[in-house]
Amino acid sequence: MTSEKQILANQNNAQKSTGSKTPEGKEQSSQNAIKHGPLSKALIVEGEASDAYECFREAIFDDLQPKSAMETLLVEKIVNYAWRLRRAVQAEAIFLQGGLSSNWNQKTLDSFFGGCDAKKIQNISHYETTIERHFYRSLKELRDIQTIRHAAEQRKEDPFGFGFVS
Repeated sequence: MTSEKQILANQNNAQKSTGSKTPEGKEQSSQNAIKHGPLSKALIVEGEASDAYECFREAIFDDLQPKSAMETLLVEKIVNYAWRLRRAVQAEAIFLQGGLSSNWNQKTLDSFFGGCDAKKIQNISHYETTIERHFYRSLKELRDIQTIRHAAEQRKEDPFGFGFVS
């Protein structure tokens, strides 16, 4: 159980920990979300080419052919998740290649799955799993909406049930 003395010490320490004060410190801390590249808020991070992203985005839009605002929103999410998934796979490859030697042995292999390296691989794997789940959920939602729209188009109806379309 926490003593009264420990609680007071924790409260005092918390008062000292109020974040960055200088403009430089605030600027640096504003980039903290980007440090975890696979889930960063910035879609294109340092080292990635925006024109490569645009080509990637256009290709997916061409494949998925959204027709409504909701479909477009879902395709945008799919593109973003797919881009982040690619980043996670690249991060894992870069990390593993950085520690590889031409002489693979059990000791080298064990170093990747123990200690700090294991935590890094675990984090990348967690990012991949999370992004992949969101990617497939969004893709399923898109397919469901497109199926409803296609069925309504076959019947020449409004896909959302507001009446007939002329």
